[in-house]
Amino acid sequence: MKKILITGMFLSIFPLVAHGAFNISEWTYYKDVEFSDTENGLIKVGFDDEIFSQSNENFSDIRIMENANREVPFKLFSGNSGITDETYSVKMIDNSYVADQYSSVILDLGVDGKLTNGLILTTDSQNYQRSVIVYGSSDMKNWNVIKDNAYIYDYTDVKGNFKASNNTIQFSEEVSFRYLKVEIAGQGESPVRATSARAKHSVKQKMQELKRKVSFSVQDNSQRKSTEIIADLGVSGIPVNRLDLRAEGSNFNRGVIIYSGNNLDNLKKVAQDYIFNYETAKFSGENSELNFPEITDRYIKLEVLNKDNESLNFISITAYSVYREVIFQASGSEKYRIYYGNKEAEYPQYDIEKYFQYLDVENAKLIGLSAQKENQSFIPKEVPKKPISERIPYLLSSILILSSLALLFIVYRFLRK
Repeated sequence: MKKILITGMFLSIFPLVAHGAFNISEWTYYKDVEFSDTENGLIKVGFDDEIFSQSNENFSDIRIMENANREVPFKLFSGNSGITDETYSVKMIDNSYVADQYSSVILDLGVDGKLTNGLILTTDSQNYQRSVIVYGSSDMKNWNVIKDNAYIYDYTDVKGNFKASNNTIQFSEEVSFRYLKVEIAGQGESPVRATSARAKHSVKQKMQELKRKVSFSVQDNSQRKSTEIIADLGVSGIPVNRLDLRAEGSNFNRGVIIYSGNNLDNLKKVAQDYIFNYETAKFSGENSELNFPEITDRYIKLEVLNKDNESLNFISITAYSVYREVIFQASGSEKYRIYYGNKEAEYPQYDIEKYFQYLDVENAKLIGLSAQKENQSFIPKEVPKKPISERIPYLLSSILILSSLALLFIVYRFLRK
């Protein structure tokens, strides 16, 4: 109730419209905000692929208009998870191993009651996949299982300058034990021993994402001993930061190099990652996710490094985008439109950025949008005419040649006298 009163106070103090220099003739597209009632209050509108593909990459051209003549302040909100990450130093005790069976280490956080929900291990080992069990105790006598289905992995190709690994173990719940014991299965191979470790406590808000199945083509490259996958998002502008790459079968591991671009002849390397699937008596686990910095290109190329193994049969690719939306104050009796499609627009600055934290955002209503519409008032800017020297590239050289000939003729006439 208190937050609602504060919201009302701020909305009454600060103006609900902006008086920026919005010229409707400079925006190419718009969408109608489709109200379903006439109540006043905060509303939120999610972006779709049409807005992603036709707006600027940083959404600097987004504008909200009331009755096509009043600019409305808004807050652009990203569904990126808010993460508060705190890590703790630990003292390692009894770091040892039993040949061909397991390695183990006890981690001492120093005191009881310190909340943890994960571990970060460091090891000198390379090229491994190992099951991990984590226990917790307050006295190093009675041990409780915290997580019994964890796994860590490393894929290193020194010759190919390729490395992908994950030695972070996330618990399903917070624990407050002073001591944590980590057992890393040996699986009949060389032991994987922790050289250092840190406990961590992460508070993570749920990430809002959009996901979509992506069409793709597959071609083997025998020269590079790889499989090349071209994923086509259909248009450029859609932000993607994660793919789920599914293949048939099990008991495989492959390095993957990720490229992207809007032209298949000019792709840039984005990242490298690693997929695997094991179903054996000693180890079961999989990783089909490819993570990389957010991109907005139409094409994503995945080069799967087969080495001397048979090619995999890939059956699906799912792309994930971080959800974006705008939140603004609206009156149900008015009409609202979202305008976009202006390459020269700069991101607007509104007072709402200062008092957004006081608004009752949790109760904002999610409202839909119409299909994309062309702005009939849009006036394309005239393309500046090129200088005559660029329009007629041979003009200057022709003038020089004619001038030289004229000068030679004058000199010739002079010498004849």
